[in-house]
Amino acid sequence: MSIRVAVITVSDRAATATYVDRSGPAARQVFVDAGHDVGDVRIVSDDPEQVTAAIREAIAAGARLVLTTGGTGIAPRDRTPEATAALGGQPIPGISEAIRAKGAAHTPMAMLTRGLAVV
Repeated sequence: MSIRVAVITVSDRAATATYVDRSGPAARQVFVDAGHDVGDVRIVSDDPEQVTAAIREAIAAGARLVLTTGGTGIAPRDRTPEATAALGGQPIPGISEAIRAKGAAHTPMAMLTRGLAVV
């Protein structure tokens, strides 16, 4: 079953083209390869209002899954989890825990992420 997927990269540096976003296109390709309908990766700054607006716009455009990448660390501007939580919805901690565990197999820094999954 194919679903509509939106990928949003949250990064001040990528939004200003100071940094080339690699995570968004990589995530997009995973879903394309799985046969899903995925639009272009949207890049927004680490501003929580921009993150929330981008997620809302993706849902309004028909996305059944919205994946954000970036903005989940412990730096002061890393506010993606808070912006996501502000939309409401039920948390699904098992998804976040599984992503952190998979990441920790490659780098111990993965345990510092604060990623959040919600319905």
